[in-house]
Amino acid sequence: MAEQEAPVNGAATHTPAIHITAPSPNTSGTLRHSPLARSSISPPTTAPTTTTTATAAAPEISSAIADAPVRDEPVFASSTGGSANGSICASPSRVLNSPPSVRAAAFATSTPTQPPGTPSTLDSEDKQALTAEDRAALERMLHLFTSAAPRARTDSPSRPSPVEIDDEHIEPEPQQGNMEYKLKLIDPSPTRFQHLVTQMRWRLAEGNGDALYVIGVEDDGYLTGLSKEELEASLKTLEAMAVAAGAAITPLRVRTSVRGAGQVAEVLVRRVPDDQEFIDVRIAAIGSAGAGKSTLLGVLAGGEMDNGHGRARVSLFRHRHEVASGQTSSISREIIGFDSAGAVVNHALPSGHAATAAAICESASKVVSFYDFPGHEKYLKTTLRGFSGHAMDGVALVLNATGGMPASTLTQMELVLGLHLPFFVIVTKIDACTRAALTATLKELTQYLKSPGCKRVPVLINNTDDVCVLNGSSFAKGHMVPIFLISSVTGKNLDLLRQFLNLLTPTQSEELALSLPAYLQINEVFDVHDVGPVVAGTLEQGVIRVGDELQLGPSDTGEYSSVVVRSIHRNRKPYHLIKAGQHASFAVSNVSRAQLRRGQVLLARKLDCTSCTEFEADVMLTSGATPLKCDAQVTVFIGAVRQAACVLAQTARRVRLRFLTRPEHVAVGARVLVHDQRIHGFGRIVAAPAQHSTTSRAAAAAAAEHAAASEVESNESAPETA
Repeated sequence: MAEQEAPVNGAATHTPAIHITAPSPNTSGTLRHSPLARSSISPPTTAPTTTTTATAAAPEISSAIADAPVRDEPVFASSTGGSANGSICASPSRVLNSPPSVRAAAFATSTPTQPPGTPSTLDSEDKQALTAEDRAALERMLHLFTSAAPRARTDSPSRPSPVEIDDEHIEPEPQQGNMEYKLKLIDPSPTRFQHLVTQMRWRLAEGNGDALYVIGVEDDGYLTGLSKEELEASLKTLEAMAVAAGAAITPLRVRTSVRGAGQVAEVLVRRVPDDQEFIDVRIAAIGSAGAGKSTLLGVLAGGEMDNGHGRARVSLFRHRHEVASGQTSSISREIIGFDSAGAVVNHALPSGHAATAAAICESASKVVSFYDFPGHEKYLKTTLRGFSGHAMDGVALVLNATGGMPASTLTQMELVLGLHLPFFVIVTKIDACTRAALTATLKELTQYLKSPGCKRVPVLINNTDDVCVLNGSSFAKGHMVPIFLISSVTGKNLDLLRQFLNLLTPTQSEELALSLPAYLQINEVFDVHDVGPVVAGTLEQGVIRVGDELQLGPSDTGEYSSVVVRSIHRNRKPYHLIKAGQHASFAVSNVSRAQLRRGQVLLARKLDCTSCTEFEADVMLTSGATPLKCDAQVTVFIGAVRQAACVLAQTARRVRLRFLTRPEHVAVGARVLVHDQRIHGFGRIVAAPAQHSTTSRAAAAAAAEHAAASEVESNESAPETA
């Protein structure tokens, strides 16, 4: 890679580099977890008064796009001065604004015994010129530099672990979550073993069925390491703990501690499902038209590479015009199953078994459900309905390697950020783009992720270690954004993406909602021959069993009717019951297809059947949106409800609206999206006065039965009292 000469006048030129991940030790990097060194500190290799050479591009980007066809010369950087806005490393303003002695120490030229980029220690005069706070902060910075510098990495250049503080420490063990540190697990006593099993069950519950154990680490994050014999004994104990907790273990990676004294292992613990239960993770696939979303999902689920003309995407299309145009206009769903060992069951079914949804769920312990949303802007309302009506655990942003960030993608990302959903990025079609085009796309993506409206840390996934350290828990926090460079034709990096999907965990806990009365909002209605009307939706709370009597409504007049659940299907497989957080379809009786519509609810008999025509919401406007005016008509999305509404009043952030067509069941605290030619704002329902409140016949009968039983008990106890 050619280097660019500096100007003759002696002023050093800093070439804007696309820095997605932290570089190897021979380049300048960013100490993300240091409280002081948040900016890039790049000591020059020569004196500042002499001419220097500018860095062309980060080695990680070069290695990532090395296989791209060279159709023209790649342009990694311009000759203009200053740092690129998209660079992951900020300018070293904190050092430049320091006293002269601090600048001299931070930018000191490396001695032959020090690796490049290592600042020299402070002398006595410099220490006396600093305050106590500055001296302590600088010493911490120098310690981090000197402790990380001597390490020579022999593996491929990749970023440090997002949980690594330096070469000897990782972040301390979190008190909450599904991550557990253990120094060693060798011959525990029976009492200690039971305590460890109970602890594992709690970690599994925190991760909704998945937990990550790190063996050979202190609770404070110090990488001690174990010998080979100690590590094998600890893994055997961990496997016995998993069996007692009803789980299975899958070793992710084993690495040697920095001092070479021992090994550290990372192990995935996954609960083995009972009664054909499985962990369900819901991911929305968004992106512009032509980005390759449907093709990628077809390749992931089917296991066969695409032919370059969209053959793999045909299985996801639901309408004939989608096949003809090649564009998705509706919401389609594709599932990818993983067993307890992390293998994809879609491709490993026994001979003679088709890869149907029922067969996949039969063998899977975790199912990742991808919802393919349309990318064209004319189908934006369909995308809004999908985000509002489905409880997503995360979002996959799919970008064309040659397309950058189009306007439709920016609109969808505005929706993702407004809903506070974690997301990761998949850059497709890297086999059909030039290096310059891929570099420009990554630069534009990095600039967007680092912009004030997004404030995310992009992380390029290069190898298995990157996938392991950026596990589901780190992704769920939303600060780190993994970036995958994928080809659906050659299959490049598809294995890394599958490993990452295997580590994802649901973001919504189901344990607290199981004890509440059943509540389900209908987001799909259809009629099945010889079965009758069928409704589908995600159960928000409670449990629904076959034979349960529920209340369905509201109708166009705000009334509710009693229905009976005849059968339940989930992923085309019959079930006896459905728990909170699960998506299923229900065949109901005592109702006709004409009485059903999207947005209605199924309620338990204990709940009051209410509906309203007016409601109040606290709405936060999006960038560039103007405040709503009275009598203005907008489209509101509340769960599966999509209806036109009129603005009655607005004060500050609070808006009062009225439905124009029919009353709806609106719960206080529900999320609301306001659309007016564009995404206007996001908010929460704060008040929904019930204009239509009726106590159902079933609820009245239940109250009468309870009153009669109480009267019988009082009559029976009367003689005893006398």
